[in-house]
Amino acid sequence: MGDAIGLTAVHVNRMLRLLEDEGLIKREGGRVFLLDEERLVQESGYIDRFAGLDLSWLPPAR
Repeated sequence: MGDAIGLTAVHVNRMLRLLEDEGLIKREGGRVFLLDEERLVQESGYIDRFAGLDLSWLPPAR
């Protein structure tokens, strides 16, 4: 994950541990589960730039 976003593995692990301690995520078996997506969005200041796009022409997800 760190390589993909340009951060060290130590930093990524520290941030994931912080999010886990805050009850926002859970790590299990090499996977990350979002426990409070609404709060993650709020805390990160995420702006969904795709919210208004018409994606009805895309084939259905498998």
